[in-house]
Amino acid sequence: MYITLASVVVALAATVPAAVSAFKIPTCGASACLPDGVFNTCEPADLGCLCSQDQSSIDEYVGLVTPCLESEERKWACTEGALYQYKDLLVHVCKGMGKAVVW
Repeated sequence: MYITLASVVVALAATVPAAVSAFKIPTCGASACLPDGVFNTCEPADLGCLCSQDQSSIDEYVGLVTPCLESEERKWACTEGALYQYKDLLVHVCKGMGKAVVW
C-alpha cells in the first residue's frame, strides 16, 4: 500500500505540481531547522518548489533539515515510516525534475 501511495503522489507531482499539496505530506519537523520554517520561499511539504531549486540549493536544504529529521525530538513529530516516506518522496519528485537528493 505504501509503495502504491508513494507512486501515485510522485506521478501526480511530476504531472501537476499543485496536486502534491492535496496530500498531507509528513515533514517530520523539518521546518524546525529552517529560518521561519521555509527554505528559499519553499515550505518543507512543497516538494515541487524544493525540487525546482538548483542542485546546490537542494543539497543545502538536505544539509539543513537532516539534523532535525534525525533528532530525538523528531520522534514526537512523526514515525519512522513517515520519515521514510518524506525522504523517499523528495528523492523521487526531485529525480523526476532532473535533480538528485542524497540523504
